[in-house]
Amino acid sequence: MSIEVRLPYLGDVGEIKVVSVLKGPGDRVEAKEPLLEVEAEKTVYVIEAPNGGVVERVLVSEGQKVSPGDLLMLIRSE
Repeated sequence: MSIEVRLPYLGDVGEIKVVSVLKGPGDRVEAKEPLLEVEAEKTVYVIEAPNGGVVERVLVSEGQKVSPGDLLMLIRSE
């Protein structure tokens, strides 16, 4: 089963940009492990894995603009 990792609502911020993709396809992750970093108004937010598993797909790239609710990654739960 695939778990969707979506960008959460970060408050009333302007543009949100992906600054680092920390995990790629095939990488094993644990719950709460950092997956990506995004920046909004000069603040960096870490997006964590909702549960453990293996990264299936990364749907964003560094420098890409994203919005709350956007699908960022798929993780196959084990």
